[in-house]
Amino acid sequence: SLTTSIMLVLICIITATSLRYPVPDGEISIQDIDVYVVADSVYGHARWHADRRSQEFAETRMDVHADLNPLFTWNTKQVFFSVIARYQAPGRPDNDVVLHDRIVTRDYPFVVLEDAKSKYGFREVSKTFR
Repeated sequence: SLTTSIMLVLICIITATSLRYPVPDGEISIQDIDVYVVADSVYGHARWHADRRSQEFAETRMDVHADLNPLFTWNTKQVFFSVIARYQAPGRPDNDVVLHDRIVTRDYPFVVLEDAKSKYGFREVSKTFR
């Protein structure tokens, strides 16, 4: 009974110290968006798709400056940071695509990307962005 009571108090203390919801500071600016067609002859991008017909891919260049220091508490060692693009397409109103991701540790809680190319190119399911 005493052990259970002590564990309950410790859990309540841990929960109370983790309840704050910090807001990190940062900004993202998109420099360029390139849409290009990948044909059958370009094997590098099209090989992991079952349909090998021509398709459009999009890549971006961006600047990211983020200070994630407020997210780190005594119990947080690392944070998964990702840049997500949201767009709408006919028949599919909400689309989310990960452009860049990174694991940020407590040792260096900043994300600085200058004129960085998107880590992942993305394509529209209908094969065109028009």
